[in-house]
Amino acid sequence: MLESYMISNETNGKFIRKFNEIVYGQDSLDWERLYETINSLHNNLFNKIKNEFPFLSDQEFKTCCLTIARLSNSEIGIILNNSASTVQYRKTYIRKKLGIPHQGNITDFFQVYFNNQSSGDQ
Repeated sequence: MLESYMISNETNGKFIRKFNEIVYGQDSLDWERLYETINSLHNNLFNKIKNEFPFLSDQEFKTCCLTIARLSNSEIGIILNNSASTVQYRKTYIRKKLGIPHQGNITDFFQVYFNNQSSGDQ
């Protein structure tokens, strides 16, 4: 059903609403459900990011979560109603805020950061 809808409709906003309707039974993404899923799949990672880096904006948190979920810039752009270049710019800005080198991997940064945190606690 989703494949046929994608072929017949080229508007990203309509696509993402239809996707959410089919997958989640609603017309918008349930961010709390997504955060819970990321937390369960990634050892409470979203809560750790939220607590450790409270200076990240809501859009930056969402971008980080979708990046951790391994979505492409185009896919993130569709979900956040941005262009892929806007997502790339936002990721560059996130890297600067977090002190990640240019072109550094955001997901790897968080994994290393929190692995070092837990190693230091023991």
